[in-house]
Amino acid sequence: ASGFRGYINTYVTKSLFHELLNVVMKNDIWAGPSLTQRLMKQYLAGPLRRDVEQDITHVQHDSDQYGFTDREDEVLDILITGASNKEIARELGITERTIKAHVASLLHKTGTKDRVLLILKLAHQTA
Repeated sequence: ASGFRGYINTYVTKSLFHELLNVVMKNDIWAGPSLTQRLMKQYLAGPLRRDVEQDITHVQHDSDQYGFTDREDEVLDILITGASNKEIARELGITERTIKAHVASLLHKTGTKDRVLLILKLAHQTA
């Protein structure tokens, strides 16, 4: 028998609940942005940090294969630390909305669907 266990807020909207079910049925993980960000920061700060940083640096030097702009490279440099859009915007002195556009472009150019897969793809050349 297969199944899943989890928690969802009682007041979740019907459309969000259907989206959650679709994600889980595809064997993906549904987690809020704050939890995902915290997990990525722990992953990137852990014992694999040096390996991840070396792998990311190698990929960034080859970022021409993805056609990243200079600004997208700057966003990526900060994004790979596990920073939120707000943190990236603050550090670069631009709006959070602009960061969202750059992240969306990075995802599109790498063929990834979220920042976790983006980091993993660039660090390990997967996905």
